[in-house]
Amino acid sequence: MKFQLSATLMGIAATTVSAQENQSGPFTLHIKGTSYNSKIDGYGISCHAGAAISGLCYSEGALSNTSDISNSYKYNFNYTGFTQVGEDEVGSLVWNQPSVKAHSPVKITPGKFLAAKKCSHMIFKIVITDVECWQYTDQDGNPASVSQAMSLVYQGTSNVAAPLFSFDQSLFLVGFDSEGGLFGYNYVNDGRFVAGQPPTDYTPKAYYQWAVCWQYFTGYFYQSVAWVQLGVPHNPTCEAVEITKVDI
Repeated sequence: MKFQLSATLMGIAATTVSAQENQSGPFTLHIKGTSYNSKIDGYGISCHAGAAISGLCYSEGALSNTSDISNSYKYNFNYTGFTQVGEDEVGSLVWNQPSVKAHSPVKITPGKFLAAKKCSHMIFKIVITDVECWQYTDQDGNPASVSQAMSLVYQGTSNVAAPLFSFDQSLFLVGFDSEGGLFGYNYVNDGRFVAGQPPTDYTPKAYYQWAVCWQYFTGYFYQSVAWVQLGVPHNPTCEAVEITKVDI
C-alpha cells in the first residue's frame, strides 16, 4: 500500500536545501583516525535518531560492494556558488531521507498512530488500518525522498556537538578542499575580538575539528561523528578524525 506525499509537503520539507542551486555527488564519507595508533577506519552512515531525524554514525571497515552501496552511505553537497574558502565551495552536506517502509507486516487499529519506533526512518505520522507494506510516493508514483541538510546539536555542558540530518533550518556550513577533505566554515574568529571594536577581518576559513565519539542525542547512544568546538573534547571517548569524500 502506498501513501502519496503531496507536492506542498515535499516543498516545505525541502525549502532550505533547494535554495542551494548546485549539487555534487553522490559520494561516501571515508572516516580515518588522525593519531598514529588509531583503529578508526570506516565510513559515515545515516542512523535513525527519531522521527525524520538521522545522525551521522560511524561504520567500521571498508564498503564491500562499491557498485551497490546502500542509500544510508550516500551523501550530496549543495552549494550556491557565492561562498568559498579560497577556491573551495561552501554549502551543506545533504542526505536524502528515503521513503518509509514497515520492517514487517503490521496491523494498526483504525484511528491509531503508527509509532515512530516501528520504522527505521519516519517522515510523518499517519493514520492507517491493515497493511502489510507501505511507503510514500511522489506525484509520479515513484518512491519519495526528502533532502535533509546537516545541522549540529549542542550540549550546554559539553564542547562536543553531534551532526544531525533533519528539517532544522540552522545549517552547519561545510565544504570540501582540493583533496576531498570535509571542513567546517566560518568567517569570524571571536578569539581575536577587542571590547567595543567590531571585527574587521571577515576572511573565510576552513576548520577541521572532526572526531568520532560515543554520543547521546535525541534519546539514542551511538558511536558517531562529532564536531569539537574548541580545545580538548569534554567527551573522553572522542578520537580526532579526518573525513574525506569518495565519489561513487
